[in-house]
Amino acid sequence: GGLQRYVARLGLSGAKRAFLTARPFDAERLWQTGCLEALVSPEAFEATVAQLVGEVAGLAPLAVQATKRSLNEIARGAADLPAMREREALTAASQDFAEGRRAFQEKRRPRFTGR
Repeated sequence: GGLQRYVARLGLSGAKRAFLTARPFDAERLWQTGCLEALVSPEAFEATVAQLVGEVAGLAPLAVQATKRSLNEIARGAADLPAMREREALTAASQDFAEGRRAFQEKRRPRFTGR
């Protein structure tokens, strides 16, 4: 499992570099591979994390959970299209979906409840 995750996240050449040379990755290299969300100074770290957490927390929970599950299935090579469509239908029928549409029309931030 670990080797598969390394290849999936770093690509084949990055995984070979990690395991065959045992050389550490610096922040710039991790940034280039897409493993990091941002490169910030130590002083900006907490504020950057708080901003990202706030952005994710402000999203519709059902949609985030369904999307995360589907993305993880795809990454494992185990995409289940019928299950993905079912999750999509459940989120589209949710109160949060309707709230998101209303908020967009009213030009305001949505207030999601996870229902």
